Amino acid sequence: MYLQALRGYLAQSRDEGSSTGKGRSMLRSRAVNSVVLLFICLCLAGCPGSGPVTRYSVTDLGSFGGDRSNALGVNDQGQVVGLSEMPSDIAQGFVWDEATGIHSIGSLNEHSEAWDINEAGQIVGETNTLGNTIHPFLWMPDEPNGTTGTLHDMGAPASDWAGAWQINESGQVTGWSALPGPDEWRPFVWTPDDPNGTAGTYVHLGTLGGVGAETYAINDLGQTAGYSVMPDSDFYHAILWTPETPNGDTGTMYDLGTLGGSESEARGINASGVVVGEAALEGDEEKHAFRWVPTTPNGSSGEMQDLGTLGGDASIAYSITDAGEIVGRSTTRTGENAAFLWTEVCGMIDLNKRLNAACRYNPHTGKGWKITIARDINAQGWIVGSGTLDGGDLRAVLLRPITED
Repeated sequence: MYLQALRGYLAQSRDEGSSTGKGRSMLRSRAVNSVVLLFICLCLAGCPGSGPVTRYSVTDLGSFGGDRSNALGVNDQGQVVGLSEMPSDIAQGFVWDEATGIHSIGSLNEHSEAWDINEAGQIVGETNTLGNTIHPFLWMPDEPNGTTGTLHDMGAPASDWAGAWQINESGQVTGWSALPGPDEWRPFVWTPDDPNGTAGTYVHLGTLGGVGAETYAINDLGQTAGYSVMPDSDFYHAILWTPETPNGDTGTMYDLGTLGGSESEARGINASGVVVGEAALEGDEEKHAFRWVPTTPNGSSGEMQDLGTLGGDASIAYSITDAGEIVGRSTTRTGENAAFLWTEVCGMIDLNKRLNAACRYNPHTGKGWKITIARDINAQGWIVGSGTLDGGDLRAVLLRPITED
């Protein structure tokens, strides 16, 4: 497509150019400019062998009247969850869909954060209580994938401080819980008594020997991923916890290692047990996004791979699809934060260079948006995160793919 356009343009330039030196100079200048513009567009469009060009439209998901909002999770139905400030600067969790827009899911007191949503439309997160502690919640829609429902207090397994990060398709939840003792915390799995029910049982998953651990992600087998503080140390390592039986409440915690440095943490896991997160490089001066691939699907041994950066010294991966697409945040050569998409074919791509109208022989990002973080991606390739428009406040955004020939 681009080569055909360039050949046509050069042919037109030859027809218009005269045989004089000035005409040849103008022709050379126009040809060079065309080549430069073509190079820019090819760089922004994709990579060799990637097929049709995929760009993204940007949808501002709105707010509750406050300045800032953040999108944190998206399901395959296209429902998005996150949190938004209100005019009082208090934030509440939201659920958004295409048909009806943004809706508050409420709270136990004032503040809430919605971190994840499953295919049934169940939402988990954390909320402050009337006693000003923090509890995990499970929000149940009145009907599957509805935008009205009830927020259920899940309690706290060991003290009055806990939160939920992610929920799988059967309604299992993972998160963190403080212990009664000072500066100790544990990851948990909460399993409903009946699939997708509101009553269930907590199980603490332990640590690698340090004072605390936390799990951010859970797949449909009940494997969880997060981090654990190491014994007699302030350093922490990425962990994988695998149940003895699918969705069981007993299992084993595995140390996933680092990229040569002292620390790592896992933030996402897919159906095959591939884990993503961030890890320190040798010398501990940089942390890069990683992908840990098990030797066999859902296995306990594997290899951690450095996904690189967008030219800066830091990156982190938050989510991975079952197809292996990864999203996250990276610093650029100029030190700015930018949302990325990583694929096996293309590697790490700055999503700001894939926004609709970002090319068209124009190297600027589409319509003034700067997408700073990508938090989640669904099976359709819809990406949610946060960005700014023309340098304004941080807004929850949804990026949807547009495929061009």
